[in-house]
Amino acid sequence: MEGFGAWLQKQMTDKELDVGELALKLRLTDSAVYQWLKNDTRPGPDSIRRLARILRIDPLDIYAARDRVRPPSAERDPLISEIVAGLEMMEPAELRRWWRMIRASFEEETEGEA
Repeated sequence: MEGFGAWLQKQMTDKELDVGELALKLRLTDSAVYQWLKNDTRPGPDSIRRLARILRIDPLDIYAARDRVRPPSAERDPLISEIVAGLEMMEPAELRRWWRMIRASFEEETEGEA
């Protein structure tokens, strides 16, 4: 096994996940995960977002493993990468609440400067 399949297998081993557990968490079939492991298919954007949450890694690292390109995150400030990874792990409703809070904070700062 090599390529994305080998990379995914290592991630699964590191997180102590088997195919069935990962498939269940991804809301996919075992067969879909096996196809990734055999390099028969590759995960799409929705699966990559879910996989990043489950593995607690930056989705750009998954794209890099999938497409064999250097992730842009390798050139970013580590704090930015950590923030992006944290945001990717949030559920949509939680992300919307967070974004409203950030926008409100900026609006308060702007009003105070006027």
